[in-house]
Amino acid sequence: MQLCIFEDKRTSNFFPLTYSRPVYDLLFGFSSLKDKILNAFPEYKVSLHCRNYLSKVNALNNPGLNNSIDNSECLFINGKVVADNHLLKLFSKKKKRENIVFVKEDTLIAAYLSGSKLETFIKNQKDEIGLEDFDGLPVEEAEVQTINYIWDLINLNGKELIKNFESISAKRKKKNQKKIAGEVYDGVHLVNKKEIIIEKGAVVKPGVVIDASNGPVFIDKGAEIFPNSVIEGPVYIGESAKIKSGAVVYENTTIG
Repeated sequence: MQLCIFEDKRTSNFFPLTYSRPVYDLLFGFSSLKDKILNAFPEYKVSLHCRNYLSKVNALNNPGLNNSIDNSECLFINGKVVADNHLLKLFSKKKKRENIVFVKEDTLIAAYLSGSKLETFIKNQKDEIGLEDFDGLPVEEAEVQTINYIWDLINLNGKELIKNFESISAKRKKKNQKKIAGEVYDGVHLVNKKEIIIEKGAVVKPGVVIDASNGPVFIDKGAEIFPNSVIEGPVYIGESAKIKSGAVVYENTTIG
C-alpha cells in the first residue's frame, strides 16, 4: 500500500508561506501537518505530491520519500488534514477496501484508489489535485479537522499544542519517563510544573520563568533557554531551538 500526501487547489489560501513549500510542511502544534499524517500511517510507503515548481526543493527537504506513485493501490490524503483518530477511523471501518472518496463539505479529504482507477489517475496526474480527479467514485462525508486558511495555523494552534502535549504526556507516563529530563539550572522558576516537559538534552539557564498556568510547555531535546527569559504556555520549543536572554515567548506559540 502506498500513501500519497497531496496538495489541493487552494494552496493560495496559505500565501506567502506556501510560495516556497508545500502546504503539508507548515507547522501546527508540535510538528508539521505532514509528520502528523506519517505518524498516523507509519507502515505505508510514502509519496509526496506538490506543485511542479516545488518538486526539486521538496525532494531535497524530504530525502528518502518517493515522489511518484508506483503501487497497485494508493491512499490519498490532503496535506492540510490534521491527522488524528477520526482520520484513521475512515479506513479502519472498511472491512473491504474499495475505491472511494471522502469529503468535508466542498473539500477533498482523502481517497482510496486501486487497479484501473489508479492507473487512469496516474496518467492524468495534475499539478494540484481536486475533486474532479476522482469523478465517478462513491463519496462519503468525513468529520476530520482541516487547516483551510493561513490564520487557522495561528487561531487553532493553542488547542493543537494542548492536544499534542496530552498525547505525549500519556505515552511518557506509560513508560515511566520523567517530565523534567533536561538540565535545569538553579534559579529557574517552573510554574505548574506538572504541565511542563523538558526533554533530555535541553538546557534551561538561571532566571528563566516557565509558566504553564494557562497551558502546557514542551521543551524538546537540544533546545537551549538562555537566562532571564519568560515562556508562557501553551508553547512548544522545538529541537535545538535557542531562546535568547530576556526574550518573552507568549502563549499559543510553536518555535523550531
